[in-house]
Amino acid sequence: MAIARALSFSPGLLLMDEPFGALDPLTRASLQKEFAELKARLGKTAIFVTHDVREALRVGTRIALLAGGRLDTVAAPEQFRNTRTEEARAFLAGSDRRPARKTTATDW
Repeated sequence: MAIARALSFSPGLLLMDEPFGALDPLTRASLQKEFAELKARLGKTAIFVTHDVREALRVGTRIALLAGGRLDTVAAPEQFRNTRTEEARAFLAGSDRRPARKTTATDW
């Protein structure tokens, strides 16, 4: 709803801070796809903050990675995957980790 409200003012630039962070994985993936299509169709520019590298690779046309308060890498998604900086490689490696599975009392 917030995205629709913001777009009603026809801004030249959208600033978005983790807009899909609190959503379940299925809803999040669906909205990422819709957002990318909408952004392309309307020709809007968005600065989209996320800590999820997979999300950045899905919705971004350029990815900027900050490390230690400095700009470490700026690249298109396909270039970002092949980046040589240590920080970017670590960020990408972390995205390959599977989330820990839930444990129950019977697992102990």
